[in-house]
Amino acid sequence: MGVFLLIDSAIDRREWGVYPIVDSLELLQSCIKAGVRDIQLRLKDVSEEVAEATIASACTMASDCGVRLWVNDDWEMACKYGAYGVHVGQVLDFSL
Repeated sequence: MGVFLLIDSAIDRREWGVYPIVDSLELLQSCIKAGVRDIQLRLKDVSEEVAEATIASACTMASDCGVRLWVNDDWEMACKYGAYGVHVGQVLDFSL
């Protein structure tokens, strides 16, 4: 089970519905077009450069569409690019 750390604490759980987990900008865009309001971006087995570029683009896309984007595991990139929240899995390491 994961732990959710909210970047924006003004969350209304009555608005929650389907919570898809996607691994590409194409799937993110499809979910947005379908009207999904909360989406998790989970990037595994990609380089740091690809992850950063994807997170940056995803945050912009989600923000422009009023969608709450949750970034899986990468809290630093989530904060840097303004994701709505972070899903933190088994390991919780906030060392700087």
